[in-house]
Amino acid sequence: MTTARKTRSSDLFTQRYNHFINVWLEGDSFVKDAMAAMNITNYMDMVRLIEDENLVNSIKNRKSDGTEEDISAEKAAKFRCCLSFANHLQMREGPITDGLVDITEASVDDFTNFYIMNIPFVTYDDAAATERKVKREFQEAKNAAALAQATVSPGTQGVPSVGATANPQANSQTSTASTANSRELEAFLKNIKMDASTFPILRDDAAWHAFKQEWTALCVLYNITDVLDPNYIPPLDKVDLFKAHQSFLMTVMMAKIKTA
Repeated sequence: MTTARKTRSSDLFTQRYNHFINVWLEGDSFVKDAMAAMNITNYMDMVRLIEDENLVNSIKNRKSDGTEEDISAEKAAKFRCCLSFANHLQMREGPITDGLVDITEASVDDFTNFYIMNIPFVTYDDAAATERKVKREFQEAKNAAALAQATVSPGTQGVPSVGATANPQANSQTSTASTANSRELEAFLKNIKMDASTFPILRDDAAWHAFKQEWTALCVLYNITDVLDPNYIPPLDKVDLFKAHQSFLMTVMMAKIKTA
């Protein structure tokens, strides 16, 4: 996970400028020459340029023979993706008021994985960043509480609360039942295999509502509902899994949706 930190803005912006150009874009000479020609030497000027898609697409470089060369569509997309990725990392970490996220922890491979997912340009949203931080911290606290509860050794629990049983035999039976339930749940989930044949076929637009309900229910069963969320951006360690889910669902959709 990238981290947020507070340091001198000038130093941090210089690091970001260099990381965009020299790491994520791997020192692309065309972009470097363009920045020099446009006299863009600092991070904030580069951000203002990237935010204007038309301006990025109009970037040109003068070749040695005097002719002009337009920026390629791929270079323009990757250049804009640098800011999109930085915004994504910031939104995942929290609001800018908590400190700018340290993007230097994200490698060129991390950037490339994000780029090839072809996610629409991510614009920083302070309210959304704050909401994600609150949700993440709540989930982390919930996980920590569950872990702490799971690691308490038998006989080391505190004084039973009012209404709780102090009977060791009852506690043992409860623990055994809980373990058995967990094993049954684990076995049940292992037996669920994603099967394209279980998805319904849509032949008539009039049947869309029922089709959507059944389709969504199956996605819930297979734990791939994130693919249905247009705003979902997977964490870096789950990009490959998300892409596999996307590929599976897209294949199923192509086979099952047969409306004219």
